[in-house]
Amino acid sequence: MNYEIHVGSILGTPGRVLAFLAALFGASLPVTGAYIFIKRTRKKKKKKSRTPDLQ
Repeated sequence: MNYEIHVGSILGTPGRVLAFLAALFGASLPVTGAYIFIKRTRKKKKKKSRTPDLQ
């Protein structure tokens, strides 16, 4: 059963398309996570540089 799922023969062509889309979604998660992290850290740096020193 595991081999049939692995090669995509259990559901035929729709199963292969579904497996491809799931793999594509899983592969995009680290990329989008890194993008959001970098975007957030750049916003924090800009906010820190805008505040004047009150000394």
